[in-house]
Amino acid sequence: MNRAFGVQVTEHDAGRRGPAQPLAVVARDEVDAELVASRSVDLPNAQAEVIRELSPDEVRSYGLDLSRHGQVRALPALNF
Repeated sequence: MNRAFGVQVTEHDAGRRGPAQPLAVVARDEVDAELVASRSVDLPNAQAEVIRELSPDEVRSYGLDLSRHGQVRALPALNF
């Protein structure tokens, strides 16, 4: 069964950390969420970190469908 996670993706280049990209991700578990998030951004040195699992209210508000593994929503700000 899929779950939804809040994930933060950053680019690490030559020892510098770029701006964070917050994402809402549908995945099987935390490791899977990090992989899905890393593949969904166009950053060569992306590193993803799960912040937490999202609540059912957050899943609805972000328009996520838990039956769609790999669904990703980019968020304007880190709200989780």
